[in-house]
This record gives sequence, structure tokens and C-alpha cells, in this order.
Amino acid sequence: MMNEETREKMEAALANNTEMLRWCPDDELVWMQKGMIHMEAKQFDEAVAAFSRAIIRWPYSAEPFNLRGHCMINMGNYAFAAADYQEAYRLNPDKWEIMYHYALALFLTGEYERAEMISRRTVAAAEGAGNLAAASA
Repeated sequence: MMNEETREKMEAALANNTEMLRWCPDDELVWMQKGMIHMEAKQFDEAVAAFSRAIIRWPYSAEPFNLRGHCMINMGNYAFAAADYQEAYRLNPDKWEIMYHYALALFLTGEYERAEMISRRTVAAAEGAGNLAAASA
């Protein structure tokens, strides 16, 4: 449950976002912002709807798939999360954070061998990016 101040800030952010969408309905970043506002408020259905809208308009951008995958994991929809992370990974194979969540979603669906394979790639990518803390996790 969110407190009154947090609820008011979220409502103000959504009102601002709605106004921005009136003027820029095709702006991916505005749709992403809408999804992130809902995600922060743990309103995952609304966040999924916003990220899905971004995906329809910009199917070659990894980030809407990545963020929708986060929502899907939070909602317990692990197979959908794995599919979203797989697409995000295809679109941006060098981002170890996407690989990490892809491996997690695969693990949660019981696809342990695939999860291990992606986990090994995650460690290699994180080490290559100089992120030793992530690689040792």
C-alpha cells in the first residue's frame, strides 16, 4: 500500500504523462515512462499495457521487451517473461542485464539447461563489461 504523498506524486506523474501522450502519441519514451510509473506503483497490468503499446509501435527496441519482462516476472507469468527477455536479448545481445533476467525467467519456468547456458553467457558478458560484482553474483 502506498502512502498519500507517494500516491499524489504518482497521480501527478500520470497526469503529466497523459498530457504528453496527447501531444506525442508516437513517442516511445513517453510510453516507456507511463509503463515505468505504473511499474513503480506495482500496477503491473497497466505497465504491461503501456510497454505492449511501445512494442507494437517500436518492435526493434529491446527496452520495452525488457521492462515488460520485469512486469511478467512480478506477476508470476514466467513463460511470458522468458519470451520477452528472449526477444530483448535478440535485439540487444550485449546487455548482460537482459541476459541475467532471461536466465532467471528460464530458471523459473524449469528450463534449467537453457538457464545455465544463458547464465554462463551473462557472466562472460558482465566480466567483459568490467562489471565484476555482477559476474561474481
